[in-house]
Amino acid sequence: MRLRPLILLLALALALPARTHAQDVDVDSIPDPAAPQVDTIPDPVRAFIEGFNPQEEDFFAHPPDRTDLLRMQLDVDADGRPDLALSESSMFGIGAGPWLLFRQLSPKGYRYLGEIFAGPGALRAERVAGANELVAGTPISAQRTHLIRYRVTPDTVVDIAERDTSGVLPSAPGTTLEHCAMQDYWRQGPAGCWVAGASPRN
Repeated sequence: MRLRPLILLLALALALPARTHAQDVDVDSIPDPAAPQVDTIPDPVRAFIEGFNPQEEDFFAHPPDRTDLLRMQLDVDADGRPDLALSESSMFGIGAGPWLLFRQLSPKGYRYLGEIFAGPGALRAERVAGANELVAGTPISAQRTHLIRYRVTPDTVVDIAERDTSGVLPSAPGTTLEHCAMQDYWRQGPAGCWVAGASPRN
């Protein structure tokens, strides 16, 4: 039996680069990863009371009988639906505090955008160069106000500029401010507890 041709063929086979499994896979056939799903919140006020607090603020530091819920309603994304900013009275020792901002997706669904900082009622929605923006005011004194400008996107809100100005930020048309005592929320239900204006506790 002649082994020399067989040995030469075997050596030639071993010298050829091996095809890996990755080379056999058509890259174009690999599906793109799915877009991340953002949770829809049916009732932001209820979620807030029950502990929804992504930034881990010190909400509800006072007992329920000394706490008022606060909400501002305005259209932050110019889609014709009222969006929500929520807070509560114990956070406003300096005349301003954090608010959780929710964009309304449908009559029964909201998306959490992020946290903003403003005085009660001191929030104005603006359309600037095709972008949706919010101007939030924080009182420094009777004569001065600190303004924070936020950019609103479908999924988030980010601050983009800050400055001080004279005077106060007046309530903007289309922005409503209401308060509701925590105890009334449970006794009367959400439909009957909201009262126009800032909380007397602030």
